[in-house]
Amino acid sequence: MQVEEITQILRESPSVRLIKSRSVDFFLSFVIEAFEGQAAIMQERLHMLLENRLDEQENTLVEDDSEMTRLVESNEQKAKRLIKDWTDKGFLTNYQNEEGEVIYEISSHTSKLIDWVVSLKKEDYIGTESKFKTLFSQLKELVEYSNEDREKRLELLRTKKMEIEHQIQRLEMGEEVEVYEDYQIEPRYNSLNKLAKELLSDFKEVDDNFKGIIKEIYERQTENAEKKALLNYIFDAYGELKQSQQGKRFYAFGEFLL
Repeated sequence: MQVEEITQILRESPSVRLIKSRSVDFFLSFVIEAFEGQAAIMQERLHMLLENRLDEQENTLVEDDSEMTRLVESNEQKAKRLIKDWTDKGFLTNYQNEEGEVIYEISSHTSKLIDWVVSLKKEDYIGTESKFKTLFSQLKELVEYSNEDREKRLELLRTKKMEIEHQIQRLEMGEEVEVYEDYQIEPRYNSLNKLAKELLSDFKEVDDNFKGIIKEIYERQTENAEKKALLNYIFDAYGELKQSQQGKRFYAFGEFLL
């Protein structure tokens, strides 16, 4: 990664903008609690939850822009302003459902930052053994599926077949079934949990991109854009997203599930 690319990311990324914000601790604490167990919240409820939080933690919110006129704001007004500000900055996303109600979600940028902050928490375990086995397994998989040699692939498959047959024979001869100890289960469970969160974050980013396309379509419809131009935009945007590395990974996962 070149210096210019790093500079651009640090300058433009909403995640970086959020972590540099003076109110990042208040914001993260609020959204983690508000969105716990649910992916989306209706506008009125989110305003109410934030207003209640402001009532409970009076004068604890430090904002980046402290205008004197805001000192006379009610917490209801402040909650609505903050939600709009967080959405404009890319920390939250919103859309309208079929009934025209505004729904809010945590943006992919905020989701990534939350995962990163959680990862900084000191863990009580060190999963060296499970990490090494995962690394070794992925290296074997990389070697196997990056080689187009048919005979080499057959050789690897025959080796796997022999290993499985030997395991079956040992079990049939009365050998005890090997199971993980607690110290082996915990790091694997935590690793799976971490991967699941990363997967959800990836899905969230793709979802945000689709919603961005849909929002652009609505705006063009409102502007009475020509149908031909609108259709061209839809197909071009969809095709571009599908051909991106992010889109390819998303659709590959979908095909795997099917």
